[in-house]
This record gives sequence, structure tokens and C-alpha cells, in this order.
Amino acid sequence: GGAFDKPYIFKVSGKEIVIQHKKGGDFDKFLRVKPGNLGQADPDGGKGKFARWIVELDGDKARLKSKKSGKYLRIMKDGEINVEGGTGALTLFKVKKQGEANLVKLESNKFEGKYISVKKNGDVNVGNGGPWTELKFFREDGGGAGGAFDKPYIFKVSGKEIVIQHKKGGDYDKFLRVKPGDLGKADPDGGKGKFARWIVELDGDKARFKSKESGKYLRIMKDGEINVEGGTGALTLFK
Repeated sequence: GGAFDKPYIFKVSGKEIVIQHKKGGDFDKFLRVKPGNLGQADPDGGKGKFARWIVELDGDKARLKSKKSGKYLRIMKDGEINVEGGTGALTLFKVKKQGEANLVKLESNKFEGKYISVKKNGDVNVGNGGPWTELKFFREDGGGAGGAFDKPYIFKVSGKEIVIQHKKGGDYDKFLRVKPGDLGKADPDGGKGKFARWIVELDGDKARFKSKESGKYLRIMKDGEINVEGGTGALTLFK
């Protein structure tokens, strides 16, 4: 993906972001779920998979879902912070901007005055809104579509997220996608957005293509119809 160095300013919901904090005295490390104990919030992240979060906006409030575990960051009644929540009351935070658009404090919507905080020594615990509750949010480079998806994919690594460009109009321009509103249909008019993202699953020198949006696979039917309604059966495997 991108470098995750563009400020995330809480305008677009569903973005994948990283959260930088002040452990050690200034902004350096990132908040992550702890490897081997995904329910624990851990300060020692870089920008890898354990430190990626999906922001789900709700007006001027937000939830933060770990991309790795699918669980949400929350503050408990006793003040414990963990990443074991669903979409209930404890996972909703007021986003309090601090001058810069991507510099914020996260206050529990349920428990007033309780903030996500990472102390100088790295303790992840509840703060009262002081300097250790300041967090910086960054998103991937490449504007609205996430990463730029401009590096050739050479079928070496399985599980990669890719886009598929074709020759509609006479030369390579548009991308193959699932049709918005009819996800089972293969549609030529894609850009690089979510409908045009595919996960490649390699099987030796063969491959399947799973729509990231629908979770279904591209296939050719016996009668020659092409659709995106397959599972991992014989019709979805391509040489």
C-alpha cells in the first residue's frame, strides 16, 4: 500500500489509517493490536498490519476498527482500554480536533472526560484530555482510492489486492469491476475504487479472482456467460 503519511482529516468514512502517539516524548510510534493478543492495545506499532485501523464516522464521532482483528477500540467503565468491542456505546468516540486537522483527542462518548492516552512510558490508559491524549491520524497516499495501484503485479505473491485494466475503447484505460447495484455482474467501467479491487488467490500457475467488495469470484459458465457469483469451485480457476 501507500506510505500512510497523508493527514487523515475525518471527512471520509471507511478509510484505512494509522494512529501516531507520543510514547517516548514525541510523535513516533503507532497504536496497534498486540501480536499474539489482539484484544490488547499496544503502543509499539509501526505502520504494518497490526497498526492499521478502519475509521467509521458517525457525525462528529468515530469508531476505530482493527483491520487485523475486526474488533473495535473501546474504553471500559473501569477505565480499561482494549480492542474487543463491537459497534456498541463503548466504542464510540468524540473526535476533538486540536488545531491541525489530523491532530485529535478521542474522548469516550459514553464516559465524559475519559480519553485514549499513551503515556511517555508507553502505557495505554485513560487520560483526562492532557497532552498525552494527543494523537495524529494518517492515511495512505493516493487520494480517494486508497493506494495508487500503479505497480505491475507479476503473480508471485498470493492474496494481493489488485486492479485489472482492459482495452475497452481501443487501449488500456478502464478497469474491470463488479457493477454497483448488481455485484454479481462483471462491468467494464471501473476506475480504481472499491468495486474494481480484486484479491488474487494463486494455485500453482493458476489463479482465482475474488471481488473485494462482494467476496465472490469471477467465473466463466458452461454457456459462456461471465459473472462474479462464484465460490472456490472449478469454474473460478483460470490458467
